[in-house]
Amino acid sequence: MPNVLLSLGSNTSSITLNSVGLLTFGVDELMQAGQMPLIVSSLYRSPAVGPGYQPDFYNAAALIKTSLSPLKLLKLIKQIEHAAGRRGALFWGPRPLDIDIIDYNGQVLNWRRSHGPGGVVAPGAIAGWRPLGRGKVRPLTLPHGEMQRRVFVLKPVAEIAHKWRHPLFKLDANHLMALCCSPLAIRATEKLEKFWQV
Repeated sequence: MPNVLLSLGSNTSSITLNSVGLLTFGVDELMQAGQMPLIVSSLYRSPAVGPGYQPDFYNAAALIKTSLSPLKLLKLIKQIEHAAGRRGALFWGPRPLDIDIIDYNGQVLNWRRSHGPGGVVAPGAIAGWRPLGRGKVRPLTLPHGEMQRRVFVLKPVAEIAHKWRHPLFKLDANHLMALCCSPLAIRATEKLEKFWQV
């Protein structure tokens, strides 16, 4: 069965659960649906990215084994997010539960070469690659198209997947963080305790 890296985040509560409880709910629901967690990172707290004031985000990463295809896994994830109380909302707005597929067994899907005039790498592209789509209208992109810019994804991934390398950029999580993330964001993302045990 393929190994899959997931990122989980929450910065709002539901009627019965706080953000940490919602992250636990997310991992438990994945397991109930037959997706076997191999390891789950510690909890990380970071300032929210997006419009207006939002509570801090709590994030984690999980390495799972799945028998589902990427699209079927995405469908399951959307069902779990909905069960946690997530509804259509403001882009980059607060959310009770957000689960992203970061890497699906090294598969590459919906990326393109990004060269400008004269073969020069286009601004914003790393090693000449760029994900397809923009904003909310984006096909499933593997590996995740924005993960290299997100400390709150890379720190938990670095904790649990030391040997992992980005399938296109060939860099581990720590090197991606150093290359693509602001030092301020790195300092502001705080490691907390373990919240879920396999």
